Amino acid sequence: MTRWLTFRFWAPILVALVAATLDHVGALDGAKNAESEHRMASVQHDASGGIVFLAIDKKSLDAIGVWPWPRELHAQVVTALADLGATEILLDIDLSTASDSRSDTILVDALQKQGGVVMLPAFKQAGGVHAEEAAETTNLPLAMFRTHSWLVSVNVTPDADGRVRRYPFGQLIADEDVPSAASTLSGVFGTPSTSFEVNFGLRQDSVSRYSVVDLLEGRIPPEKIAGRSVVVGAHAIELGDRFSVPVHGILSGPMLHILAAETLAAGIAPVRLAAWPFLALIAVIAVGAALSPLGGRLRWLIGLYALLAAASEAGGHVLFARTALELPSAIMILALAVTSLVMMARELDLRWWLVRLATTQSTNMHRVLRRIITDSSDAIVVVDEKGTVIEMSRRARELFEIDGQERRLAETVPPEMAAQAQAAMVAFRNGDVEDPGPHELAFRRGEDTVRIEYTVTPSRLQRASRTQHALDDVVVGCVTARDVTLTRAQEARLDHMARFDELTGAMNRAEFLARLRSSLETGTGHAVFALNLHRFKTVNATLGRQVGDDLLRAFVKRIELTDPHLAEVARLGGDTFALFCAEADRLTAGLMGEGLITSLSQPYRLGGSSARTGIRLGIAIQADAGDTAERLLVQAELALDEARQTAGDGSRFFDAQSSERHARLRNLERALWSSIQNDEMFLVYQPQIRLAGMTVIGAEALVRWRHPEFGMVSPGEFIELAEGNGFIEELGRWVLERACRDALRWPAGTTVAVNVSPLQFQRSDVEHDVTQALEASGLDPQRLHVEITESMFVSGAPELIGTLERLRSLGPSLALDDFGSGFASFGYLSSLPLDKIKLDRMFMQDVAEGGANAAIVRSVRMLTAELGLTLICEGIETADERDVIRAIGVDQGQGYLFGKPMPQDDFVALFATDVTRDAS
Repeated sequence: MTRWLTFRFWAPILVALVAATLDHVGALDGAKNAESEHRMASVQHDASGGIVFLAIDKKSLDAIGVWPWPRELHAQVVTALADLGATEILLDIDLSTASDSRSDTILVDALQKQGGVVMLPAFKQAGGVHAEEAAETTNLPLAMFRTHSWLVSVNVTPDADGRVRRYPFGQLIADEDVPSAASTLSGVFGTPSTSFEVNFGLRQDSVSRYSVVDLLEGRIPPEKIAGRSVVVGAHAIELGDRFSVPVHGILSGPMLHILAAETLAAGIAPVRLAAWPFLALIAVIAVGAALSPLGGRLRWLIGLYALLAAASEAGGHVLFARTALELPSAIMILALAVTSLVMMARELDLRWWLVRLATTQSTNMHRVLRRIITDSSDAIVVVDEKGTVIEMSRRARELFEIDGQERRLAETVPPEMAAQAQAAMVAFRNGDVEDPGPHELAFRRGEDTVRIEYTVTPSRLQRASRTQHALDDVVVGCVTARDVTLTRAQEARLDHMARFDELTGAMNRAEFLARLRSSLETGTGHAVFALNLHRFKTVNATLGRQVGDDLLRAFVKRIELTDPHLAEVARLGGDTFALFCAEADRLTAGLMGEGLITSLSQPYRLGGSSARTGIRLGIAIQADAGDTAERLLVQAELALDEARQTAGDGSRFFDAQSSERHARLRNLERALWSSIQNDEMFLVYQPQIRLAGMTVIGAEALVRWRHPEFGMVSPGEFIELAEGNGFIEELGRWVLERACRDALRWPAGTTVAVNVSPLQFQRSDVEHDVTQALEASGLDPQRLHVEITESMFVSGAPELIGTLERLRSLGPSLALDDFGSGFASFGYLSSLPLDKIKLDRMFMQDVAEGGANAAIVRSVRMLTAELGLTLICEGIETADERDVIRAIGVDQGQGYLFGKPMPQDDFVALFATDVTRDAS
């Protein structure tokens, strides 16, 4: 084999190996990214239309007039979208910090009403600008918002060139796998630690977009929202949240989430194929061609390579358009081009041309570098080992106020910088590694102090020696500096804002805990105080927001002046503050607390107004060295909760038993939300009897909760919790549906009574819930009795009577439960659409002796007879009580005499027994 043939045999193989190696180490990523962007720009797709972008744009910001928006405005957006029929709502707003409590409560109510339709963002970010603060922190929506929404991760990571190309399926946040916004919107999920490539061939203009202000002013047609997912987020440039991406250039964060979701939903995520199999194929074809009879003809080989390059590009375009698979055509073409050039260089002696080309390139590069240095926005000074300035940028002259033609570095820049540059060049000459920086220093310029950040980069150059055929080594240093005075000032301000309350100057919770944690490391005997301004909301509402702000500032100032040992003040949120003392036992802390209450409860002079607030104080004393800052603050807040239960000013020390009660209630409240899903809730039924014939005519459904850890939980305990946190709506719907389904197993005509909480009428659509339960179970509406309580009618709201009339028109009967136990008024009975009165069990006491209670029962019986209502007496426990009630003429009875609340199977079995005998 001749040398020429040997060269043509090995050249393609070596080029393919080199190309594969460069691809493996990422050196060819730029070419692959450019090729991918070109294909996505050429193969365009329309969005599905299933996701709508509701933009917080310039128009919306101008219309509202403030930013951040009040939380009630976000609540209006969520409610309006839900009313228009949106199936999912991604509210891409950071809700990790508290606003004012009223706004937060309104937003919580809106989220709660939507029943899990809303998604909120969770993300990670650097803790601060300094190296010691660079650890990642997690931003989660506040717990009160998370309770009624789904979490989605919104972090994306740009490539080395600053562009975002890939999007994660999810992320580990707070030790929990949180799916990404795109995965949740599309319904396509993957391993959280993996990602996919976004197809930016999706047209932005194919995504439906509206302004928030259009939604709030009712200009969006309902059909544009109904049945679709909606992403609410920033679009205005001043809000940030913008990313550099291929094809589109700059995208807002919400639009990036939408295009990523559309990519998953359409199954068009680009997949890059490995390059080495195709490089191997090209090498095989090239070797085969070299060994063929035409292999000695260079033109024929170059033509073959050009044909292969064209085929790879065309094939890659078609393959991407049909399957979203990305053929590595750029690498293949590059390998073919290099092979061609190598072949040509071997056949043509280009050494002279290479020398000429190198000379030209050197000249051009020198001109380009000089222009770059001169026009750079950074201050650049190039100096040799002797300290002579070789080049200097225009910005360097401005920064260091250089008017003449100084040629010495020491006369040009601050002495510290000149010494650093000289040391770096000496170390580089000796083969040592010197830290290039960045370094930072401050120097005086006139009356101002300027802070700069600079680096020193030494390099080794070669130049022709006076001795022929020899080159001399020259070491030069490039000093690059920039003015960071304004940047550092802004960083200092941001750092202060991150640790202190902007309104009062007090520390925030995180800074308070950090200082308390540091103090705890020095010893024991700490006392932590949590304070609350009682009636502050009243002051704020009556005297105005400005007076309220002035009061908060004056409050903090007065704390700092009250006791020098209590100068570390933190604002925990709203009108609640905290402080600590490093050396205080229980007696000392109590005296400090009394002093605080005495001082802080005095009137405040605020301009032309005077304000007085009450003070509630919770105190926690460090018990041992194991107490953490977080634990002590929580204990102080729990003690403050206890203090709030008392009238007037007062303080409470933390009590462990009280803490256990609070902990139990918190655990029960959390467990409530999964109790139905975990089959922990169940119903029992207490028989209702027709007294005339002693026959079972129905039963009242009563809900019970058996928790795997807490055992049987009293209804009086968990019903109050459910009404407090909004779970009562879901629980009420479940009881209605389960009771209707169970009643289908009972004899025809047997009724089931279900109690409906007043809060259900206020917060949910009871008419809809009853209709759904009847339709889902198939129960005859006339077999359902809905029981309501007297407390619903205290306000006498006319709309409530209308709701009851519509509910009754559906078919169920309405019963007034526990009549006589509350604020009963005989006056409203005639105006209410009732069918039955349930007399409270309290009237069964001593009724058998014929006392006052017997007279009350007789009067109520006469009243119900005149009004055409059925009367049922609760709490009948003895045969004598039954006989007296039956003699009075009461229609129906309920109580332990006829049966305690029992499971469904036991109640069904009751129909086979002789109720008359059992109740005798």
